[in-house]
Amino acid sequence: MTMWQSGMGHGSKNPWIGKFMGLVHDRRREQSSATSTDKTQERYDPMIYIFPRVTKCTFHKYGSSGSIQTHDSLCVLPLNMVNEKTYIFLWFWYLILAVVLALLVIYSS
Repeated sequence: MTMWQSGMGHGSKNPWIGKFMGLVHDRRREQSSATSTDKTQERYDPMIYIFPRVTKCTFHKYGSSGSIQTHDSLCVLPLNMVNEKTYIFLWFWYLILAVVLALLVIYSS
C-alpha cells in the first residue's frame, strides 16, 4: 500500500462526517463566521439542530389520589455539549491530517 493510498482514508473522512451528520460544511462555516459579529441573542448555531442542549421532558408520577399526573419540564442534555465539542475537534483534526498528508505527498514526489 502506497503512502497516497493509505492517506486517502484520512482525506476522505472529513466530508463523510459532514454528510453523516447532515451538515454542509461550507454553509456552516459561512454562518458561523457571520455569527461571530452578531449579538448573542441573534446568533444562529447550526450545531444546535444536531446536538440539542435542552429538550422537553415528560414525567409521569402517581399523585396523592393514586392517579397518574403528568409533569412537563425542560431537561438539559450535558452529554450533547461534550459530543458537540468532540465532533468539532475531530472535524478540524481530520482537516489538519488531510493538509499534512497533502504536503507529505507533494514533498515525497
